[in-house]
Parts: sequence; C-alpha cells; structure tokens
Amino acid sequence: SLLLNADLALRGTLKQSAVTGEIVLLEGEYYKDVKLNLLQKVSRIGQRKRDVKPESTEPASPVLENMRLDITVIPRNSFVVDNNIALLMVKPDLRIHGTAAQPLVNGRAEVVSGSIHYQQKEFDVRKGVIDFLNPYRIEPTIDIRAVTDIRQWTIILDISGTPDNLKLELSSDPSEEDADILSLLTLGKTLGELAEREGGGTGLRPEQILADMVAKTLQENVKKATGLDIVEFKYRQQDSEEESDEVKVTLGKELSRRLTVKYGMEKKSGEVVQSATTEYKFLENLLFKAYQDTQGDFGGELQFRIEFR
Repeated sequence: SLLLNADLALRGTLKQSAVTGEIVLLEGEYYKDVKLNLLQKVSRIGQRKRDVKPESTEPASPVLENMRLDITVIPRNSFVVDNNIALLMVKPDLRIHGTAAQPLVNGRAEVVSGSIHYQQKEFDVRKGVIDFLNPYRIEPTIDIRAVTDIRQWTIILDISGTPDNLKLELSSDPSEEDADILSLLTLGKTLGELAEREGGGTGLRPEQILADMVAKTLQENVKKATGLDIVEFKYRQQDSEEESDEVKVTLGKELSRRLTVKYGMEKKSGEVVQSATTEYKFLENLLFKAYQDTQGDFGGELQFRIEFR
C-alpha cells in the first residue's frame, strides 16, 4: 500500500523510449503475513542461493518492452512493515530500472527501528537491512537481528531470506542449547531448572519436557484459531531405540451441553490409528462414551465422573 508523489518524464519514440525522474514516498505499508521456516537453520547471515531466471510468459506489448526505466525512489517518511511477525520502520534507497513490461528494483532499505514478535515475546531490532538483489524479479532479501532479555540471558534472533522463505536462528548470551532457549522463551526457565522443579527424579528427559511444553502452547493457539473446545497433543518418548515414539492428537467440539464429539489420531508402534468418539452426558456425573477406530475396534463404556477444582 503506497502513497506517492512522482515527477517523471517520457522521451523517445514508439520503437525506443525511456522514463526517467524520481518518486517521493509519502506513505507506505507492507502488511502481508509471512511464515518462518523453523526447520532449516541459517549457517551464516547473508548467505544467498543463486537466482534462477523465471520461465518466459506471454510476450508483452512491444511498446512496453522497449520502454526503459530509470527512476530514483526518495523517502519522505519511513516505510512501515506491519504483519504477524514484525513492526518495522524502514528507510529505502532504491532505483527502479528494467523495462515497463518487466520493472526491476535494486538498492537497499535500512531498518531504522522496530520489533519482532516470536513465541509471544517482543524482540527489539538492533540492526536490519533489506536488499533488492534479484536480477529477474522484485524480491527483497531480509537480514535482521533482534534481541530480548529474559532474566540473566540475552536471546538473539536472526532472520534472513525472502518473505516467502524466511529462516531464523536463535542463540543466547550466555550460550545455551536450542531446547533451553525455547524453554526460556515460553516458560522463562531452562530444561534443567524445570527438571529440578519437578524434583529431579521424574525420569523425564529434556526432550520430553520440551515436547510437553510446546504441546501446551500449541493447544491454546489452536483453540483460539479454530474455535474447537478440545485440543490435545501428547508425545511420549520411548526408552528403547527399537520402539518408535508415541504421538497422539485429539480434536473435539461440544455440540451441546450434553453431547460432545471427538476425533483422534495416534501413532503407536509405528502404526497410525484414527478414531471417532461420541460422549453423551446423561446426568452431571454420568457419561456414556462410544468409539470406533480404523483398525475395526469399536465399543462403549459408562463413566461416573467427579471433578475436583
């Protein structure tokens, strides 16, 4: 979304022409939400892959193909990035070139100030640049470092890549493992501190503690996003390497005060089993449950339930 002032000149003929001049950026906002790639880490900031020329499309008008561009972009106010992960004030220094049929942008935009939102924490941006280097299309390459303080730790968040393929890397000072950093961000404690709080004798591994912590966060987020009444993620790590870890997901909706339906998917012993369950509450403490799964098992049970708060 842009508001511009332009002072441009068009000179030439239909066979060969050029547009030159300058554009003054009065207001601008980028509000498209982006997705972070949490599975691929960045080996170093600024590392780029070779750009690939896009496949040719239908030919444009010969007039537009022969119309060269040479336009300078001057900011009067900062360009704003305001989406699901960031609020940034950006000052661009750009040049528009190429042709009217295929305009290109090169140059750099510096992040003057702003913040990054990740794991319900706000990171202050310490440095940031957005480069336009792709010779085939308009595509910004982002390189931002932001920090936040949690007790005696400083958590550092590095974000790099293009808007459609952003990657992040977390580090800390003093240095901690990735699992401990995520635990600090979500619960404010390291995995070692969580184990000590549980008495140190629970037998839970750090991976199990982290999985339970992440599952709890996901459950609340999915409930808010979908409107479901029941969202449960369970993960159990096996002691033996021969046995695969168990994963169970349960989704449910209360159709009325008495009737509830649930859908579950469970991975156990390397096999995925899906099940559907219906619960009907006869009385406040008396519940009838019927289920059927993809293995052909079905059944029902009568439960007497007392809840203590």
